[in-house]
Amino acid sequence: MLRDIQKTFTFDRLGRFREVYVLDTIHGAGKLREKMEELGIDCEAIDIYRGEDIPKFSNEDAVIAPVHISPENPFLKKALEERCEVLSHHLVARDIFNLKNFLRDSIKIEITGTIGKTSAAVILASILKRDEKSVLLHSSSGTYYITKEWKIVERCSIAPANILSVAERALEDGFMPDFAIFETSLGFAGVGDVNILSSLKEDYMIASNTRWASEVKLDSIKNLKGNSLLVVPSELFRHLNGNNLISSSKNLRFLGLHIKDLQLSLNTFGEEGGNIYAVCEESSVASEKDSKMSIIYNDLKTIDGEKIGGRFDFYPKDDLFFLKNFYDYPISSSIAAALSLNVREDKIKEFLDGFSGVENRMEFKKEKGIEILNNSNSGTRLNHLEDVLAFVRLDRRYKRIFLIVGEESEYICDGFSPMDVRTVLSRCERYFDDLVCVGNGYHLNRGDKIFDYARKKTLDDAMRYALSMAEKGDLIVSFVKTWR
Repeated sequence: MLRDIQKTFTFDRLGRFREVYVLDTIHGAGKLREKMEELGIDCEAIDIYRGEDIPKFSNEDAVIAPVHISPENPFLKKALEERCEVLSHHLVARDIFNLKNFLRDSIKIEITGTIGKTSAAVILASILKRDEKSVLLHSSSGTYYITKEWKIVERCSIAPANILSVAERALEDGFMPDFAIFETSLGFAGVGDVNILSSLKEDYMIASNTRWASEVKLDSIKNLKGNSLLVVPSELFRHLNGNNLISSSKNLRFLGLHIKDLQLSLNTFGEEGGNIYAVCEESSVASEKDSKMSIIYNDLKTIDGEKIGGRFDFYPKDDLFFLKNFYDYPISSSIAAALSLNVREDKIKEFLDGFSGVENRMEFKKEKGIEILNNSNSGTRLNHLEDVLAFVRLDRRYKRIFLIVGEESEYICDGFSPMDVRTVLSRCERYFDDLVCVGNGYHLNRGDKIFDYARKKTLDDAMRYALSMAEKGDLIVSFVKTWR
């Protein structure tokens, strides 16, 4: 429902409105208001969830709203009825970032997508660190200053307004990184010199089920700087139509970007025939060879305007191979970005040799001698659980499998549906031996199916309990929706 705003939008235009309102203080309206007022724009930040009165909007007003708000939200609905100019948080955050000249000496990378954003961001940051570069990383896993070590400085959401908060914090701390990586929710703000669309898979609805997330993310490509690089999944081009435009994967709305214009600064990944893709070769007892992945790239565009090609192999831990469908895109997209930034192959290979996953993102680790597959984070999805459990159940080295599932609801916006949890657990019951439920929202002993489980208030409590019950040779699988 947000109107398209051209790249020529400036704050001079905002200054001509009678009133300017910024909606949704939970998702950054306060920060946008603060920065706009520093730039001479008087405005009001509105909490749209806690009973504030709706202003008397008119067609002489501008309303700045996040893309996830439903068009039926009383504030946005009234603004649209009164024909206010409606702008997005993403675009205003971009313009503030540029006008403030934040991180002017850093190369900026922005990452968005339906899944895999955090994994791609962390992998790319790790590769750049291996190349002895300093990195500012802002992602769902936290905000880090990365030099020789990873220093976490804060945890805040990946709403576009927090790009400003993080950049300002770095300025105040005197941290001037070589690279700044921003994971952004629901589309590109447009601050990146290199931009990664991590995936369009596993699409979902936003704005009270009125828009697809993929549509919003594709639309946001229009926000990008004209001279920036865009890294996208090869599958994107399956959605072309006869008018030679990119369309949304769900409702055929068009971006308004011609392919011939995009291809000057476009790198594709994920499938053979794209600019970069991975080939997996798993080990076997008969071959006596280590598992390896090969990265093949051709005509890959760099930030300097060159085109490069090549191939190299690396050897991740064997455990990673059954997760290759999860990590294929994050690895391919982050390597594409690294190569486009002129990182040498040997530095990329150094990091990826022995790679066992990103922390809290399908990560294998050991604690007190017990193996753990940890996928507890803000993006955890139940539809991954059945495949993971089925695979580890077939692995004869595990005697028992402990499953931890649930949510720490105080840390997240969208939790698991209790009905979905019951449905998935019913399908997966044959794959696990013991169940630990986190949170108070699930009543698994109701209805036709009765589950035998332990309930714990927090993920940490659940993990301590599982570790106390598990023995060597067991596996703990952690699938909890939480902010980590």
